Amino acid sequence: KNHFQDIFNCLKTQRPGQHSFNLNHQINELTVNANMVKDAIEDLGLNKSCGLDGITAEHLKYASEKLPYLLGLCITSFFIHGFLPDSMLSVIIVPVIKDKAGNINSKDNYQPIALASIISKV
Repeated sequence: KNHFQDIFNCLKTQRPGQHSFNLNHQINELTVNANMVKDAIEDLGLNKSCGLDGITAEHLKYASEKLPYLLGLCITSFFIHGFLPDSMLSVIIVPVIKDKAGNINSKDNYQPIALASIISKV
């Protein structure tokens, strides 16, 4: 745990719930429309592990036709307000063995894989 805990923790300097970002763009450049979201959902791979939210790519691909429009509004608001919820930034770290013939007790024989929220991938 100690070996992997700092690898993906890029938010050390901020308090929980205070994850924001600054963008130097015009608001009209930050609009995410339903077609953009639909294309992103279509590009997602199937049969992948889900993040902490329990949502898989299959959930998004087979959801209502209204979902891309609603996600577009949500993502656009993230850009406009410069704020991402903690749930979008949280990942599950799974150590995967590199060499099965190697020493399975060695921390150097494991590669950390981050399972992120599928919504953050969109």
